[in-house]
Amino acid sequence: MQPKTEPVPVKVTEIRTEDGLVYQVQPPEVHVQPGQTINFRYVGEAGATLFIPISGVFPQRVYDFTRETTGFSLSVTVGKKVPAGVSSFAFGLYSRDKDDFAIGNSPPRMIIDPPDK
Repeated sequence: MQPKTEPVPVKVTEIRTEDGLVYQVQPPEVHVQPGQTINFRYVGEAGATLFIPISGVFPQRVYDFTRETTGFSLSVTVGKKVPAGVSSFAFGLYSRDKDDFAIGNSPPRMIIDPPDK
């Protein structure tokens, strides 16, 4: 069983809602396999931080985005061995531009799919 090798793109952009401007994670459900990389792209001025609530899925539980020419980016790779029983969890993406967490499925979710056969 081999993991998918193509990175999963995730974009975080500002949108207008009836409550005003907020940051939104797209897609709101991020599907990945063990060993697969997620490439986050944050379009903003002040940056963002990713919070993973479960140990053992990634090497760390907190990641700061890196400033690029236009916006910020972050690449993280799911561990090849995910803790038993972990298949789905909510994650937090904090926007320093809005001093609030980005929306998705309120909050966004990460789905760990089994490797392709």
